[in-house]
Amino acid sequence: MKFFLENLPSNLFMRVHRSYIVPLKKIKP
Repeated sequence: MKFFLENLPSNLFMRVHRSYIVPLKKIKP
């Protein structure tokens, strides 16, 4: 459980990164 809680922020960040930051980089030259 502790391992899961420690990795939750990084997993959430990667999910947000893929959902928002990567498409923005593709849209912007």
